Formats: sequence, C-alpha cells, structure tokens
Amino acid sequence: VQERSRWIKWIPSSMAQLAQIESRILNCIKCSLEKRFVVLPQSQHRIWTIVANKDKPQTPLVMIHGMGGGVGLWVQSIDLLAEKRPVYAFDLLGFGRSSRPKFSSSAKLAEMEFVESIEEWRQEMKIEKMALLGHSLGAYLASAYSLKYPEKIEHLFLIDPWGFPGKPSGENERSRRIPTWVKAIGRILSPFNPLALVRAAGPWGPGLITRFRPDLREKFVSVFDDNTILDYIYHCNAQTPSGEAAFRTLSHPLGYAKRPMMHRVAEIDRELPITFIYGSKTWMDRTCGAETVYLRNGSHVDVETIPGAGHHVYADRPESFNKIMNQYLDKMDVHSDNERKKKVALLQVKSEADLEEYPFTQVTTTTTATTDLTSTTTSLLVNYYYYYYYYYFYYYYYYYYYHHHHHNHHHYYYYYYYLVHQNLLSMETIMRTPRVLIEPTPSGHHSLHHSDHELIFGAM
Repeated sequence: VQERSRWIKWIPSSMAQLAQIESRILNCIKCSLEKRFVVLPQSQHRIWTIVANKDKPQTPLVMIHGMGGGVGLWVQSIDLLAEKRPVYAFDLLGFGRSSRPKFSSSAKLAEMEFVESIEEWRQEMKIEKMALLGHSLGAYLASAYSLKYPEKIEHLFLIDPWGFPGKPSGENERSRRIPTWVKAIGRILSPFNPLALVRAAGPWGPGLITRFRPDLREKFVSVFDDNTILDYIYHCNAQTPSGEAAFRTLSHPLGYAKRPMMHRVAEIDRELPITFIYGSKTWMDRTCGAETVYLRNGSHVDVETIPGAGHHVYADRPESFNKIMNQYLDKMDVHSDNERKKKVALLQVKSEADLEEYPFTQVTTTTTATTDLTSTTTSLLVNYYYYYYYYYFYYYYYYYYYHHHHHNHHHYYYYYYYLVHQNLLSMETIMRTPRVLIEPTPSGHHSLHHSDHELIFGAM
C-alpha cells in the first residue's frame, strides 16, 4: 500500500481528474447526451459509455477509439453523426475511465477478452444491430468482433486500422513511412508498455505529451485553443496501464500485430459491407484496404482516402470524415429500409404449401468465394441467365395462374411484381447475389422451393 501511495503521488493524475477534464470536453457536444458506466454481468467490470440522441430512429452507430484514446476524442464528430441516429461511444476495457483488468498473456485470448467485453456491453445496451466503427486498435478489435458476431453488424467501418499487415521483412520495414519519434520510442520502450515513459516521468509527464505530440493540440483547435485535449490524453494514459499491457500482448515491437487481420479478413461474413477510411498522410499501410477488396472479391468493400489527413483522420479533417461517414450511413439506412419492406411484403405471401400443385423450376443457391477471373465470369453468366429466367417465370406464371386460377389473387407472382415496381428488386441487386443454379427436379416436374422461410428466388 505504501509503495502504491508513492506511485500515485509521483504521477499527478487520478480518475477524478480524468473525469473532470473529460466533462469539459463533452460539454462541447450540443445534442442530448447520456453518460454512465455499464456493468458487465460476468466479470463485473465497468465500461464507461456515452450515448448521443438515444431516441433517434435509424440504426445506431457504435464508435471504438484507438490506442491510448477515449470517448472524448470523438468530440468533433458526435453532433453531426447523431443527427439521424443514436451514436454510442465507450472506453475499451483497460483504457479511459473503464475498468482496468489484467488481460491474458496470450495474444489470442487477450483479443477474445476484448471481443467478449464488447459483446457483453452490446447486450447490456440492448442494441439489436449496429453500424460498428473502430479507429486504429479499435478497428482491429471491431474486425475481430465481426468475425464472431457478424449478425449484429449492419456495416463495418475501419478508420486507419492498426493490426492488418503482418510483420514485414527487414527491407520492407525500412521502406515504411514510420515517424522518427515512433521508431525512437519503440526502440527505447520495446521491453515496456508503449506509454511507460509518460508515467515514468512523473510530474514531467504532461510536458512530455506536449513536447512529443504538439500536433494533437492542433487537431482540436476548432474546439479548444488550450491544452485541454493534451491534458485529457495524459490523464487517460497516466492510470494503471492495463490496456497498454494488452496491446503489447497483441503486438510485436514497433506495433505489428502478432495475429494480423489480413490473414483473417476473408473469413468475415461476405454479406457484411466493409468500408476503410484512410488519411492520405497516414503512416499505416494503406494497401491493406485494396488487398481486402481482392480477398473479398464479390463482397461489398469500399476504400476511401481523405486528402491531407494523417492517422487521426476524424480529427485531422473532421468535416470530410463526417461527410463521408454520413453518406455511407444514409446508404445503409436505405438498404435497411428496403429489407424491412421486403419482409413486410413476404408476410402477404402464402406458404409454399399453397404452390405444391403448380409446377415450376427448383431454384437453389450456393455461396462461394470468387477469387479468379474464370469463376467470376461463370458467376456473372449464371446471374444473367437467372435474371432472364426471373422475367420468364413471372410472365409464364402470371399467364398460367390467371387463366386457370383467377379466383385467388394473393400468390407469389404478386410479390415479385410488387418488388420490381417498388424498385426493391433490380439488376444491380441480382448481380450482387450468390451464384444461382437452376435445375429440374428428378421427377421431371417442377416446384418452387425456399429455405428458412425466405424466398431464394432473387437471394434478396
């Protein structure tokens, strides 16, 4: 106890001071804001959480900060991103005002501890589905989360992500644009936690932040013209270095991930849209975005680059960042609304049993990764054939059914007619579907099949 007391006195920081400086930052947010600790039931750890515009109707956005950060760093984005939707931000376990537990010494287990804490938090917040955004380390953990819980995510946003490339060879490492100050501190502190020097400096720690990272003050000059942000970052990182220890477990010296996400990104559910947003001046490896497009061929992957921005894209060019984010979020809302309309339309369609007496063609779907030109071409040809067959089916069925069973007006052909004329089924939609195989049944008769109570016809 005496040793801990001396340590606290040596470091001019406390959780109370962190809360005070954070409050000054969050007071700049104009929209309605809720702030509270969320207790995780299994571990009883607490995650510090803020919620903006909780009652807005659209899909919520959840934001995860990067290494050494906290919820206060989103101050320039929350108001604009929360205009149409709830926006949630939380301090990762081991960072900011959240609990600072001891993580596993295994990279795989430490990663999973982060992932499960995010999932427990989501359950406690009663968020059914979300747009998930992560910056740097937060992007790595958001990706890891999406590997296990893709059904909880509407869209994955990776902002200048850390941890995607593997550790390069010596020659490739020399060609990387890593800032000199990062290399210097990395060599000195490789056996220690990344921000150990700030704590070791004791009362001189705040001065080190100001000396080594004056750029952080400039990034938030539109909000504060003093050292508020620098003080916030200092107090975030002057506490027990639990999250930093976990980061060191996850990484090699100089910050390369032990379990690179590039080796696993193709395993993320292919139906999940992913958007990378990089700064043009970042020292992160921007080629990972383009490589992900290749690895997830046939899936929805976008890569955006913001001119003039560095690693902290959201702070370097907040106007551009917020504009791009809102554009993607609006598109996500349109897609979600269309999906809801389709489900409503399906409720008006009778069960498959009503169609058993009418002969048609069996339609099945299989989803495979298309990573070469031949398979991609085959998939396109099959989809074009399917598109033609869809209209043939519609008109044939309409003619057959209208002339022979005119008394019933509530079967499937009304559903497809509705989809086409409501612009819910289009060539673009069909071309994004899994490859479709059209086969006659062994008996020579034809029937229309669907699985899991969702019509495969259109794979919508």
